[in-house]
Amino acid sequence: MLPTDTRTLHVTSENVVIDGHPRRASLLLALGDDDRPARVQAVDPDASAIPADTETVALGSALVVPAPLDIHFHGAGGHVVPPAGDVAAIDETLARVVADAGWQGPAGTRCAYEWVATLPVPQVPAPDPVEHVAACAAAIRDRASATGCIGIRIEGLFLNPARAGVWPPETFRAPDTGLLDELHAAARDNGSSLLVLDLAPELAGALELVERCGELGIVASLAHTDATWDQARTAIDAGARLATHTWNAMRPVSHRDPGVVAACLTDDRVTCELICDGVHLHPGTISLSTRASGAGRWIAVSDASPFAGCAPGAYDWAGTTVHHDGRALRDDAGHLAGSASLLDAAWSELIQLGEGALTTALALGAGPRGVLEPDRGQGVEVGDPVWVVAAT
Repeated sequence: MLPTDTRTLHVTSENVVIDGHPRRASLLLALGDDDRPARVQAVDPDASAIPADTETVALGSALVVPAPLDIHFHGAGGHVVPPAGDVAAIDETLARVVADAGWQGPAGTRCAYEWVATLPVPQVPAPDPVEHVAACAAAIRDRASATGCIGIRIEGLFLNPARAGVWPPETFRAPDTGLLDELHAAARDNGSSLLVLDLAPELAGALELVERCGELGIVASLAHTDATWDQARTAIDAGARLATHTWNAMRPVSHRDPGVVAACLTDDRVTCELICDGVHLHPGTISLSTRASGAGRWIAVSDASPFAGCAPGAYDWAGTTVHHDGRALRDDAGHLAGSASLLDAAWSELIQLGEGALTTALALGAGPRGVLEPDRGQGVEVGDPVWVVAAT
């Protein structure tokens, strides 16, 4: 949402990223208050449409890209996503992460760190999913003028118990398009949107869920799955377009059984999430994944637990004890319980692997936006908060 009743700023740079390529361009930005980052009102290569009396800031050769967006996020700083957690507290935590990472917007404005609230929390007994989504949406709506939360994702329902990870398998549901319709309506009727639905494609009824997601404008993501190559490809043919934390909680790859991982990495219709926290994936696995999938087909996510950014220790996550050793979070059985890191860790990991500032910045910002808006380009567009990454 663009700010209203605010001043505008004309920003120029030799390296505004448009459709994946840096080029000289002008941006007209709407400047929000302290709680809202600057957002793009217009993208104009030659500045001919920018009002002549607009204040201008020249950024030289700085790289200008869409701000980070974490589409797989359970909380941070001790705060779980709503309804159990406080939206404002999460935003404050992420603002500190941005400041500590040195990420900035133009002319001293704040760089956004936007996020998608990923539900439900892994607890027993499980909350009613429809009520849970409705309450989450209402909490987001009540902070809509300021929060960085752009919508809702559902991970822990339609998954395969064989690949449950930290999720309690007794809380899973059989694929059910009627329940999906209720979840979609609960988000919509309470002022938010259901953006992503995770599912294991090999389950009975899962393909119907994928197809219904397409009809509702929800991204279907392959997740916590024991799917074979053929089962994954069938779901992709039905409309699945995302792979949830690729490699993790998925059928292992072998040379005669490539499975869901290889199906996703090699299909141009699929975007692959990678948790680049130094724990979930070996650096070599990240490099293999980025090269196999290719530019624009992989994105960085945090899969941050509510205890990302917290001190080492034992924590209670909705009845499950998780142990933070300073690098990773695990439950008593040794399963990874989300990540102990946020997207600043992904930035560092990917830069160290030689991905480069442009590729990494797009994987953190433009790429996730492209998952949610398939028709948009790989670059700055109207409505985006912007990130001034570096001089090139």
